[in-house]
Amino acid sequence: MNFNKLYLKISMLAPKKTVKLISTLMEQGGFTLNPRILIGFTIYLTFFATLTVIFTTQLLSLNPTLQTLLPLATLIAIPGLLYTLIIITADNRARKIEELLPDALDIIAANIKAGMTLENAIWLAARPEFGPLRDEIKKVSADTFGGKPIEDNLQKMSERIRSETTKRAIQLIQEGIRLGGEMSKLLEEVAEDTRNTQMLKKQISTSTITYTLFIIFAATIMAPLLFSISTTYSQLSKNLAGMANTRNTGNLIQNIPFLGNNTTNTINPNDIFNFALESIIITNLLAGFIIGQIKYGKATRGLPYTPILLITSITIFLVAQQTLQILIQNLIK
Repeated sequence: MNFNKLYLKISMLAPKKTVKLISTLMEQGGFTLNPRILIGFTIYLTFFATLTVIFTTQLLSLNPTLQTLLPLATLIAIPGLLYTLIIITADNRARKIEELLPDALDIIAANIKAGMTLENAIWLAARPEFGPLRDEIKKVSADTFGGKPIEDNLQKMSERIRSETTKRAIQLIQEGIRLGGEMSKLLEEVAEDTRNTQMLKKQISTSTITYTLFIIFAATIMAPLLFSISTTYSQLSKNLAGMANTRNTGNLIQNIPFLGNNTTNTINPNDIFNFALESIIITNLLAGFIIGQIKYGKATRGLPYTPILLITSITIFLVAQQTLQILIQNLIK
């Protein structure tokens, strides 16, 4: 069975805007796979994975809340993870091109000074050490020698790279070509301007490291610790309330805040635990985006930090909760 044809048919279910967005991101990430095949595969995988989770939760007779949340989480997680992977790949590729662009512009300027035309100068600048930038230069040169205007080819190149710095540099080069300026001098100035921009970004990243550390500390350490205290306190209150029914501890229970003798209206500790876990996950997701915005000027650049933040914070939360419960049990004994 040809699964690619099946995936292509399934991809027809996706909205045109979604297909266009994924196609653009995959092109910016350097993927050679047909975007519709990936979209169809994602829909196919998500559908059967969600069905599997639904049947599994029914067989295990889990509580109704989990029977609803787990399939919903699967439905969101699989497309979300693939989309995140594409964005991270596109951003990493753009960052590599940004770092290599000034050197490539200097080589093109030197070739022009040596008497070459702009087209030949660009072609000879496609060196192996430039990696993804070399591929883009080759595409521009091939299209140019094929008869297409170089300005249009440069515009397409800027659209294939997910970088505002690169787009700005290409726009300056396009203006120079249209106005007929001295290209070698212009290219050298654009290369220097690009280097200054990169240096400025590094300085901003260094100067904002205090804010980054504070966000990491608050999201991964303080929030889990405080939530662990809340969940432990709620469990302790429930246990003491249960003891009040079998022992003469009415006065003790009465003095505990938010508990009293009426235990029918107290919040279930399991609900507090679920709320704490959900809050930690959301907090660390947002922390990753904020770190990316602060350090790199783009929220999606913080996505690689998110798994590390989530694993660390959830681990601290569970360990702290278990430690507090053991300590309290020893004290009660």
